[in-house]
Amino acid sequence: MAHPETTLVTFLLDRSGSMGQIWDETIGGFNVYLETLQKGCEAIKFTLLQFDSGGIDKCCVAEPVANVTRLDRSSYQPRGGTPLIDAAFKTITAVEDSLKKYDTVPKIIVCIQTDGHENQSREHTWEEVKRLITEKTEKGWQFNFMGTGIDAYDQGARMGISAQSTISSGTSKVHIEQAFCCVAESSVRFARGVSRDTAFRMSERAAAGDRFAHEHGVSRKRLRSFSNALSSITGFFNGWRSTPGTMPATSQLDKLISITGNTPSRPPSQPLDLSTPAASPSASKHSGASSILPDFSL
Repeated sequence: MAHPETTLVTFLLDRSGSMGQIWDETIGGFNVYLETLQKGCEAIKFTLLQFDSGGIDKCCVAEPVANVTRLDRSSYQPRGGTPLIDAAFKTITAVEDSLKKYDTVPKIIVCIQTDGHENQSREHTWEEVKRLITEKTEKGWQFNFMGTGIDAYDQGARMGISAQSTISSGTSKVHIEQAFCCVAESSVRFARGVSRDTAFRMSERAAAGDRFAHEHGVSRKRLRSFSNALSSITGFFNGWRSTPGTMPATSQLDKLISITGNTPSRPPSQPLDLSTPAASPSASKHSGASSILPDFSL
């Protein structure tokens, strides 16, 4: 049974052939990510899935994060194409099905990483995965989309993941490690209740070499929201102060709280769960030919 404070983190890692160009950098980056989670929050149960056109491998499933082992060249071997839509859809439905085992309601985080564009999905569409992610987001699930060496914001938006929860990193060792690190730190903030979501900070984007955030208005939106909130609060309380004996209406205060983003997160409305023995990554090589990814459970 899950402890009330448990956070379930599922990481879907691209293992397609193009990742071979940043093979060691990705291994190093993931290991930094794992170490950051392990140091940041003991209450995380962690699932690692690797995907390519040959299938989805379960490296570990709902393991206490402290017990998860690091990646190396034997446990992470790039090959095949990128069935991003099918892999994401099947991962989310597998997480949903696994929640039936839980009596309590853990927090849910799903992280999706890729270095390229969708090119191999055969069963599901952008519209289907976006509808699914939107539905789960409304129930309190957190989604992060991480693009390595690409503009990830368009793909993230097509999947229903907000720009605030998307990051594009450079391809250098430093940028990749920083990107993985900030993804882990955003998860830790959410898991520990420090943040109401897993949105990234602008300083984290800069450290990861994100060249695309400004093109999608990420920084401008945040600054504009803060400026608008500050103006609203100042005007509101100046008016209140000039009228003795009056109190702010609850609806007005709620609106201001909503603007500043200090509302408590809404917990998922359905019971969650996770557990099952993990399968080792397949050692076989894949040609990258089109195929249908098999369904799986967690």
